[in-house]
Amino acid sequence: MTEQEKELRRKSFTEFLVRNKAHKLNVEKKIVEIEAETRMEESFQPSVSTGSKKILARKLDNTTSFLERMEKEKLKREHNMRRRKASEGQPAECTFQPQINEYSQFLKGRSSVDMSVGDALRLETKRRLLQLRADAEKGEGLTFQPDLGASQRSNPNQSNTRSSLQLTEKPETYLDRVKREANKKKAWVESEKQKQELMNLAEHTFQPKTKDCPVYVKKIAESMAVANEVRRQQGQLDVGKPEWRFS
Repeated sequence: MTEQEKELRRKSFTEFLVRNKAHKLNVEKKIVEIEAETRMEESFQPSVSTGSKKILARKLDNTTSFLERMEKEKLKREHNMRRRKASEGQPAECTFQPQINEYSQFLKGRSSVDMSVGDALRLETKRRLLQLRADAEKGEGLTFQPDLGASQRSNPNQSNTRSSLQLTEKPETYLDRVKREANKKKAWVESEKQKQELMNLAEHTFQPKTKDCPVYVKKIAESMAVANEVRRQQGQLDVGKPEWRFS
């Protein structure tokens, strides 16, 4: 083998090593990219609305409340009773038999009652269940717990209240107690009435403005008073009723 052939073989081997190394780097780079994409897909968190969360929770939770089960059973019995009455009350002249295909023969038939009354009852059932569910959701936020007294906590069935009439405890004093209460009420009414009258009088603050009489009028009044006094002393003044009257 000549030196030229050896050089070509050495050069070819070197190129092979370079290509192999480049391919290995490309493979490692591709692996890193695939792992990064996988991590991004696994960490994706979709945005779900509140309504969708409630629907998903109801589908996952198969347990229903006692009221919902009782409501379903009640409506189911009503449906069956109405269907039975409708089938029993079908007239004899209803003999029409429609022609249906083979696939429809295996389907469960729906009568006119089922399509009218049945659908209405199903809608009513759905409405009631939604109402019960809404009431239950509202009740979840009502967490108030009243603070009871020590005696009430120890014996909640015992009550400290008593009747105001006390017919069983003190029946012999019932009439006297009624009279006392009536007198108290009467006194209270009189007191309130007097307070109201005083309040009404306090509002009467009108004070009329007057003028002083002229001097000559005062002198005439003084002279008439002196003359009347003299006549009274002499017994000539008649203090009785006047004979004249206004017509």
